Amino acid sequence: MINKKFIKQIPNEILYLIMKFSYNKQSKELILDINNFYYSKNQLYLLYFNYWIKSDLNNCDNFKLLILNDLLDFLNNYSSYYFGYNENLYSILSRNILLDTKNKINKYLLILETKDVESVISIFWGLMTINERSIILSQTKLN
Repeated sequence: MINKKFIKQIPNEILYLIMKFSYNKQSKELILDINNFYYSKNQLYLLYFNYWIKSDLNNCDNFKLLILNDLLDFLNNYSSYYFGYNENLYSILSRNILLDTKNKINKYLLILETKDVESVISIFWGLMTINERSIILSQTKLN
């Protein structure tokens, strides 16, 4: 619940902008993407979790690291990122409107290294298209 005292401290101009955005009808594409993000990410976690629980009970906590590694592989067109990132990764990360240059993307990737694994997975998953998410899920089911 939002504290009414807090709301009264927010300038009216900011409140107007928040209200204007929250009352705007969103496109069907955006709603579909949001729903897909939620359900496909849960499906991805479930696939990895079930696989690693069944194969190695001692490593079940590391399944999120495996997801992140596989996402990075996919985003970098399965090229080793030891030697750098390729255009596919830059293209996908540039969907974030704040990341409009390779230099900004490289700095952002360094920042992501300090974040928790689940947040980084969510960021990458959110920047991917529904089709790209579908490819990852289908490849995961096959393995």
